[in-house]
Amino acid sequence: MACDECKKRVSSLWRVFGVLVLGVAAGYAGNELSYVDWKPAMVPVDEVAVTLRYDAMGDGHFGAKRSRGRKHRGIDIAAPFGSSVFAVKSGMVLEAGEHGSLGKYVEILHKGQTTTLYAHLSDVHVKAGERVRQGDEIGKIGKTGNADHPDILPHVHFEYMVYGDRVYPSLLGFKILDPEKTNTDAV
Repeated sequence: MACDECKKRVSSLWRVFGVLVLGVAAGYAGNELSYVDWKPAMVPVDEVAVTLRYDAMGDGHFGAKRSRGRKHRGIDIAAPFGSSVFAVKSGMVLEAGEHGSLGKYVEILHKGQTTTLYAHLSDVHVKAGERVRQGDEIGKIGKTGNADHPDILPHVHFEYMVYGDRVYPSLLGFKILDPEKTNTDAV
């Protein structure tokens, strides 16, 4: 008889343990669900399409010529000074800080060994090690670093890297407008 009572107690404890484990797992899954990217990528500014920077100091094309034989490693997305910059995908902030040429910047690691870089920000709203969701505001449009020249329009310098190699950001599916052509020409 004592064994039957023990079996009942053990069975009851296992049921309680199972409910606790399922509850914790459901809570974890619910939290992780908020980090799922519901779109392949979103535009990092509050616009439907991305407009490249084009001003007296040059243009914001990927691969555009720069001083000392360098090439532009991303795109410059024109937007009003102080407007929001958003994470294009969910991920972990690798770095958030200030650099001589980049100015205030944020770099985010995403799934699939892809990273995004957002530079020349006027303000940074995240810290290294912080998790961000797709669409979270990570900073504000600015003119820091080598973009502080009076003839350079406010913008965010945006880079997209796959396994460390910089690739053209249109691979994310953005509609990119080129002001050198017309406002209806997509790159």
